Amino acid sequence: MAHKRLVSIEDAREVLQNVFFNLWDKRARLEIQSLPLYLAGMARFAIYRFLANEKRRTNVLRNFRQLQGGRVADTFDLENKQLLDVLTRFTEHLPDKYRIVFIHNKLLDKPLEEVARQLGVSPRTAEAYVAKVMHIMRNHRQKLVFPLLLL
Repeated sequence: MAHKRLVSIEDAREVLQNVFFNLWDKRARLEIQSLPLYLAGMARFAIYRFLANEKRRTNVLRNFRQLQGGRVADTFDLENKQLLDVLTRFTEHLPDKYRIVFIHNKLLDKPLEEVARQLGVSPRTAEAYVAKVMHIMRNHRQKLVFPLLLL
């Protein structure tokens, strides 16, 4: 089912590995009546989440490329893609305005005043959003350090 929806074998394996990891992690709290039905449901929702996350990552990357005027296609190497992927995954758990301000200001290098104007908030509020995201990142550094070390 995962391969049929995702087409990529690697993506399907990643999603299913996460499904089984989550199942193993929750095994003590679950009372499953039908394991095949439960697994199918978990897989279905994991596939939906994966597709939604992939769409977000693609949009961020497309916006980044548009901002750089196409130069990114030549210079955007694998390490930067991986770093962008880690940061994008991190931002998925942020409130909408925090995520928008962080992505546009830090990842897309837009001026904070411009981002604040687009969101309809004051520059000080946008600055507070960025400060809050940086604080959250420092608090979750352990989760972010390992993937960054791999880079």
